[in-house]
Amino acid sequence: MNDQRPITASPLGNSLPSHFNPGVESSPKPPSVYHRLCLELYGGIGSFPPVSSWKKNIHTSIWRAETQIDNLRARFREQMGLNRDWYVQLYHGYASRNHVHVEGRVLQDRNIAVSRSDSFFTNLLNTYKRLGSREAPHAVIELRVLTHQVVLTADDEGYFRTRIDHDGSLPDLPFEVSAQLLAPEPVSQLFKGLVFPVTPAAAMGVISDVDDTILVTGATSLRQMARWTFLHNAHTRHRLPGVGQWYRSLSEGAHETQQNPFFYVSSSPWNFFDLLHDFICLNHIPQGPLLLRDYGIDEQKMVVPTHGSHKIERCEALFYAFPHLCFVLIGDAGQEDAFIYRELLSRHPHRIKAVIIRAVPAHKRQQQIRQLVADASAQGKPMYWIETSLDGAHICQELGLLNEAQVAAVKNAM
Repeated sequence: MNDQRPITASPLGNSLPSHFNPGVESSPKPPSVYHRLCLELYGGIGSFPPVSSWKKNIHTSIWRAETQIDNLRARFREQMGLNRDWYVQLYHGYASRNHVHVEGRVLQDRNIAVSRSDSFFTNLLNTYKRLGSREAPHAVIELRVLTHQVVLTADDEGYFRTRIDHDGSLPDLPFEVSAQLLAPEPVSQLFKGLVFPVTPAAAMGVISDVDDTILVTGATSLRQMARWTFLHNAHTRHRLPGVGQWYRSLSEGAHETQQNPFFYVSSSPWNFFDLLHDFICLNHIPQGPLLLRDYGIDEQKMVVPTHGSHKIERCEALFYAFPHLCFVLIGDAGQEDAFIYRELLSRHPHRIKAVIIRAVPAHKRQQQIRQLVADASAQGKPMYWIETSLDGAHICQELGLLNEAQVAAVKNAM
């Protein structure tokens, strides 16, 4: 069958066509958008100077040193027979009318198992295992999506990403894709993952942050944030009151017949994918792709991409993938969500139904961010400030996105 011929795709293959500029809609993207965003966030004046050559040289030297160390470690582990138990972690993908987007990572199995009764020490050990992941650089994977088979080569940190064209016929429900590891050593097991299609019944999409938007993180206190992150698991982490019912109602829509997709765009590292996935399932929050960040050093970045650039790029990729949908963006006042979403609103005003920012009590910049939201609203932009999930449900009812019974259900869930 023609469709089943293996084809080779590049590591981290583009999920967007090379000619697409996600910042262009009706006018060219401002060349210094991230500069202006950072200036506003941190109070700078003027424009950023170009990165000096000595900083680039330091970055390149560190990246080369880390690459050499990783290669030496990999050779040592191979010689000692320690390179085993590789598996393919398939992250949640999404499917548009003509494309399926899939990404994942090849890692060594660290045998992480969790339960509600786990002690603080067990949770701390599992967090160490997540953050100390051992990747398989340049691993080769055969990916099976619908009727297609694709051969991919991972990057230096074991990541791969690809976009596969399809004929337009998709299941209405999430469907499985599978991957088989071909190298560094062949593994006969098929590793499974989920792809979430957007069906014709969808009237809009929802893009939500995670930390302090659906999941209590305590970002205002470093000690509290560390405690939640390192000493708890998906069973013992707390959700924001009423958020599950609010999001389920948004997924159904005001007529309760829609299948509105959810996308979770977060600055959390990919290492916490399993924890966040389990948390969403355990708390009956609508499932959807988790679009997280890679923390590390490579030839293009130092340690981690900026919070703003990651979210803007991911959101604009979704705008491009689903040109027929408008979106509701939900975030919190704990980070830069208000600034990032306002930037997206200025660039894509016809693609965004509403921006909803949740208060984070005691955050030092709360008043500044609340004023930003108020100023944008006074200018006629659909930006809203909420204290609770019930506030968010009322706003969605005013916008025609929820009905009165759904708002009452959110109230009962608080």
